[in-house]
Amino acid sequence: MTTDHKILRNSIIRRSFLSVILIAGAILTLMTFLGRMWWGFELATHFRVQYVIVFSFLTLTMLAKRQWVLFGVATTCTLIHLLAILPVYLSPLENPVAQPPEPIKILSSNVHGKNNHHGQILNLVSRESPDVVVLQEVDGTWLQSLESLHKTHPHRLVAKSRFYERLALYSRYPIVTSQERHYGRYRVPILIATLNIKNHPLTIYAAHLTSPTSPQDAEARNQELNLIANEINSAKEPAILVGDLNITPWSPYFNDLIRTTGLKDSRNGFGIQASWPSYLLPFLIPLDHCLVDPSIQVLDRRLGPNIGSDHYPILLELALSGKSQGEITTTNTTSEVPAPAL
Repeated sequence: MTTDHKILRNSIIRRSFLSVILIAGAILTLMTFLGRMWWGFELATHFRVQYVIVFSFLTLTMLAKRQWVLFGVATTCTLIHLLAILPVYLSPLENPVAQPPEPIKILSSNVHGKNNHHGQILNLVSRESPDVVVLQEVDGTWLQSLESLHKTHPHRLVAKSRFYERLALYSRYPIVTSQERHYGRYRVPILIATLNIKNHPLTIYAAHLTSPTSPQDAEARNQELNLIANEINSAKEPAILVGDLNITPWSPYFNDLIRTTGLKDSRNGFGIQASWPSYLLPFLIPLDHCLVDPSIQVLDRRLGPNIGSDHYPILLELALSGKSQGEITTTNTTSEVPAPAL
């Protein structure tokens, strides 16, 4: 084979390879519009950032090669995914008020049950000094390692699931009322805690929902989303939902949750902040969330450092608005809710 023939053959192979990638990407883009039809289609909605990167490369490549039809397809797909991403960057940050309302700092992290770097989360708590710590996938060993938190965060709740490890909430503020719910087929635990924050009530819904890795699990997660939405709608106090919800903001079911509850996504104005999987950076997607009542200002939202888990922690600073917050009187409710026996 002559050198010219080799060059021609390699050129055809490269062109065919890029065309296959483009066609596959276009099919995946179409699937993102059909997320309600099948759980596999919904999975395609989660990788918007990756689509933008790949299609941007293909757009420039097809432009350089003057393949106008493929250029048009790549450009269209790029814009579709870019339009899905931009709102969290373009949403204006809330203007600070002259007299700042009561701030509260929250740390939420799926610590991963098999992660034995317990000291890293304790160091993060010490460094960031959050008022509320919400942890998912904590087992008995984790709870023992976190006992030092009882000194700084004496008010706590712990729930146990049949399939997941424990869900724990630690608070500096008194817990006025608390409930534990178990949802759906897998009896997924939800912790509901109303805190007394300097005579202002705030109800926190802490959750770790089912991972949609099969049709049955996807259905279970969607049922859990519906049930927690109903819980939030019945809340009398301003509420936030925080934890590993195993869904991204681009899923139609996430949009249902926002629409049904009226909560706002805390990442608006702060960017995507993809949190999982920490060990596979090119495929990071945002699974860890904090949704807040519209009366609550989001002063800051960011990812924490790698703590040895497959999730990055999320750190938030919220401001409770006095407009819609009714004052509460601290009752004789026990301030520490004891953890179940290990």
